[in-house]
Amino acid sequence: MSRRVLTVIAFLILLTGVVAFTRSRLHRAQRHEDMRTGFTLQSVLSENGNVYATSVRYVKADGQFFVDTTYLNADGSPGRHAKLFGTADRGALVLDNSNRKLDRAGRAVMLHNTSEAELKALGFDREDTFLGYKVIVQRQCVDQNQHCAEYWLAPALGGAPLKFDLTDPDGTRRVEEVTRVIIGEPSFAVPDYPVDNSIQDRIQQMRGTSPSQKKPQ
Repeated sequence: MSRRVLTVIAFLILLTGVVAFTRSRLHRAQRHEDMRTGFTLQSVLSENGNVYATSVRYVKADGQFFVDTTYLNADGSPGRHAKLFGTADRGALVLDNSNRKLDRAGRAVMLHNTSEAELKALGFDREDTFLGYKVIVQRQCVDQNQHCAEYWLAPALGGAPLKFDLTDPDGTRRVEEVTRVIIGEPSFAVPDYPVDNSIQDRIQQMRGTSPSQKKPQ
């Protein structure tokens, strides 16, 4: 699997992780309520202003999701695909159809029914609108490497990020921005393949957070 694919997978996992970081403080001991319906988000991904991929995220009312990312060739035509599932019991799983397996890529955060007040209580920067949806805009640095992110959360969509803007310590800027929202329960299923854990370690190493690395005392 190429480094570009690993980078995008890590970016998508970090996106859901950002939502988890803020929401877990409020909802840690609560039982989550499903959203009223599922939806589909069509997005573009860019790095330093250059679009390199498009993505479709299918989200069920119970929060489980499937992300199909299409990388663009140099001429802008569609290239290879990366497919990521988010499950409540097995975490984030990358589909490897050629080897008929699922690669575990870390934890997955399930969206759930939420309110504007709950999102504001988790860290409020400002209100805005995006694609006709009211959003709560938040900004945080989310890990020891000072990955700073601004994210636009839509209460009407379970707090789903409609825009996510990540700046790395070296100044690299990665953005995922939704271009279209389709309301309605999507249909997808996780293939019944064995699960491989090796990719999870590689993603953690890219972030400098490998479990095998000892933290300074």
